[in-house]
Amino acid sequence: MNRRERNSFVATTDQSDLAWSAGIIDGEGCIAIKTHMPKSHQGLTRWFGLVLAVKMIHRPTIVRLQSIFDCGTIQIERRGRLRTMYRWHVSARDAAGVLMTVLPYMCTKYDEAVLALQFAEANKRTVQGRHRIVSPSVTAVRLGLMEELAALKRRRWEAA
Repeated sequence: MNRRERNSFVATTDQSDLAWSAGIIDGEGCIAIKTHMPKSHQGLTRWFGLVLAVKMIHRPTIVRLQSIFDCGTIQIERRGRLRTMYRWHVSARDAAGVLMTVLPYMCTKYDEAVLALQFAEANKRTVQGRHRIVSPSVTAVRLGLMEELAALKRRRWEAA
């Protein structure tokens, strides 16, 4: 049975694990809406996707996040002589599921998570195949949410 069949994005129901995860995502995570226009975009629509990532040098924390939610990939980044970084990367429905699960425990990135979940809901209604043609009004909604999330991040940085 896959994750969609069981409709569960969490491997544990331990509230302390969920609160801990929310704290890590709040402090070290990145919630983003990415966009891409296919190179051969004849008749194709701009692609949008939800991404949740946490990157740090402490591998056990990244592994624990992945095991709590039973989704995502762990990527290893090495940059010259600098320390090795570990990145937990979750996208699309899995990212929305993780955010929905930890939302009650989030503080710093609560508003970003709410916008990301609004995007996931708007995206869910129209995505039925890869690079499907989407109406300009749906594309405008997606682009608006992406820009609103980016503006929220800028305001947070300016206030710091």
